[in-house]
Amino acid sequence: EELYSERLVIVARKGHPLAKLRRLKLSQITDFPCVLPHYGSIIREEIDRFLIAHGAQLPRDIVEATSIAFERSYMSAVSAVWFVAHGIVALDLKQGQLVELPLDTSTMRGPVGISVRSALNPSRTSAALIRIIHESVRNLPILEHN
Repeated sequence: EELYSERLVIVARKGHPLAKLRRLKLSQITDFPCVLPHYGSIIREEIDRFLIAHGAQLPRDIVEATSIAFERSYMSAVSAVWFVAHGIVALDLKQGQLVELPLDTSTMRGPVGISVRSALNPSRTSAALIRIIHESVRNLPILEHN
């Protein structure tokens, strides 16, 4: 169940060669290792569509990961580029640890939601948690730039 969608961004560590450029072509990104979600995931499909729609080739050097802790650590150690939901890196961007690359990614969005097994009815505890999540999402200040 999708609760909302969030803008995906392309980021690099502070000091990355691409972070120093004021104008950037999407094709320049594929010269660096790219951290992407696993092939076949919903967000990865969105990223692949975005690259193809903009005439960019898929990166040659892909690191597939879903661990935010690993991705953050990898980004600080390597000159890689990370395709990620804005909300995941908002604090890193604010603190200057990561830099959003100057590319228009406004059409690249990823769903945020809840997954439950369709064959099972959620327990009372799970149902209560789902209600709380729904209430919390209604109160989120989901900004236009996200």
